[in-house]
Amino acid sequence: MSEHMNTNKTTDALSESASRWSAGATAGWMLALFLASFAVSSFLAELFQMYFHLSDTEALLEYMKAHGDVESMLMMALSAVLLVFLWALVRLKQKRPFTDYLPIRSVPMKHLFLWVAAALALALAMDFVMQRLGLPVSSFGEDIYAKSMNKWWLFGFVVVSAPLLEEMVFRGFVLAGFERLPFRDAPALAVALAAFTWALLHGQYHAHEMFGIFVLGVLLGFARLQTRSLVTPLLMHAAINGLFLMEMADYLSV
Repeated sequence: MSEHMNTNKTTDALSESASRWSAGATAGWMLALFLASFAVSSFLAELFQMYFHLSDTEALLEYMKAHGDVESMLMMALSAVLLVFLWALVRLKQKRPFTDYLPIRSVPMKHLFLWVAAALALALAMDFVMQRLGLPVSSFGEDIYAKSMNKWWLFGFVVVSAPLLEEMVFRGFVLAGFERLPFRDAPALAVALAAFTWALLHGQYHAHEMFGIFVLGVLLGFARLQTRSLVTPLLMHAAINGLFLMEMADYLSV
């Protein structure tokens, strides 16, 4: 009986692995997703230009500098389209439910609380260290907060839309694919690679801030592996971004 159960587990594991894109294919699809984001951004920019009666892309960029809500709307629309693209990639590989590839399983509240608390503690600790070392802080956060007239649009993008897309992509699609690397410590390496590519996405920040993002990405990745659910890193990511908005609000109110 024991041998039969072990055989079934092995078969299930092989079946689950075979239903994912390989590491190489995952890297290729990530490049395709990156290029698609530029194409979709251009298309959405055209739509926004027509809606706001603007002459060209440069005029739209100038308009968004004074109306941050429009930028949040644009980024939320882009996130929605890219999520559809991601769904298509998963369905192209397997016919089973989307959540089989990108697990969205319930997690005990106690575990969620501990992981979210750990993420916030790490974010605050890194902020403290950077302040003590006198390291420069990017003005990106201040800019997007200051120019947003309706903070609900900003909240929707920063706390809901961005974490949802980024966790589905990096702790979901990328991590699942890189776990298939032919190495003994493939899961840990997958976590590091997913965190590294996620950090590169945040090129608007200083190098030391991007390193901090990488460290947070590693924590998010291990939370995904330990709880076997994307719900955990998604809530952790949302909490970190919520803290970011609170810090910006407090800083600009002084």
